[in-house]
Amino acid sequence: MSIEKPYEFNDKTALYTDYVTLASCGLGLIGCAANLKISIPLSKTLSAAVFMAAFSICDGVQLIIRGIESVFNVCHAHDLTSITSYDALYGSSNWRCRVGIFSNVGAKILSTWLVCALVAEFCITKKSVETSRNWQVAMTSTLIAVAACFPFVVMAEGNSDTSLHLATPCTSSYRLFFDFYLRVVVELVAANWAPVLVTLFCSVKLLIKVFRGASINDRADLCCKRLALTLGWTQIIFSIPFIVTSTFTEVRRFSSHDLSNDWLKDAHIFCRLLSLFPICSRFYLAAFLSPRIKKAVNQSWKCGRIENQNQKQFYGSETVENSAYNTRSHLYTNDYNSPKVAISHLDSTWF
Repeated sequence: MSIEKPYEFNDKTALYTDYVTLASCGLGLIGCAANLKISIPLSKTLSAAVFMAAFSICDGVQLIIRGIESVFNVCHAHDLTSITSYDALYGSSNWRCRVGIFSNVGAKILSTWLVCALVAEFCITKKSVETSRNWQVAMTSTLIAVAACFPFVVMAEGNSDTSLHLATPCTSSYRLFFDFYLRVVVELVAANWAPVLVTLFCSVKLLIKVFRGASINDRADLCCKRLALTLGWTQIIFSIPFIVTSTFTEVRRFSSHDLSNDWLKDAHIFCRLLSLFPICSRFYLAAFLSPRIKKAVNQSWKCGRIENQNQKQFYGSETVENSAYNTRSHLYTNDYNSPKVAISHLDSTWF
């Protein structure tokens, strides 16, 4: 009786996946930096800038962690170093495990729920999003993410054994609860299933509202809803395969199934790469769908950073840079000829 050869994991496929991940992380970090360059100077006057900066920060943290992981995977594959990605990110020390898991999972929860909050905001309200409400949503989401990840700061302990059958790279004195809470409660439910299902429901409702023409008073409102739908559906389409494979992986892991040689591992790695696309492309989608954001990026890079002590004199002078800044500052208003427009409501094209 012949013995069936077990499924062998393709190392070249994993290596190519790491190369693609590195390129995607590089493009994503460039987008996050461009978004922050626009958001930070306007954060004192527009809370929407704080909201978009939160996107850039939490996405940037995820991209940095994924990039470090891929760098060490590539170096380890070419025998350039004996340090694995788990050793670099978590290691055997307690504080590295706690900081690594807290940063990674917290940024993941915050990123997915901010997209969910954006789509839900336009789905529920009839008017443009108020800047004060954006501030509240961003801060509330941050507090929820910190609260959900706080047990990791208390319970996580370093673990030198990084075998594939282990549920987490770190360990704990309460190992069963720690694994279940991290893998199922936080990563599967809080960071994946719950926000994706809520985003799906709100996206369908908002899509019906757009087709019916309800609560769309002008072109800006339509552009706002269109971009919210694009970000929402991008998150849904590219996250569902990863969520499904993660669910099956955790079910088989907790049933003590050996995943070292399994086709599900390859599928999970590929779907994990797909889930990186919404994070990397968020700013580029916004710039592509909104010409005003594209103009804001161009003017921001041309004008550069303005010193705070020279702002008053700079704004009063009629220079090319002043004209460019005025153009940029009026991108978020409906009236280009009025510099003193009310900003109680967020202009939709900021997104």
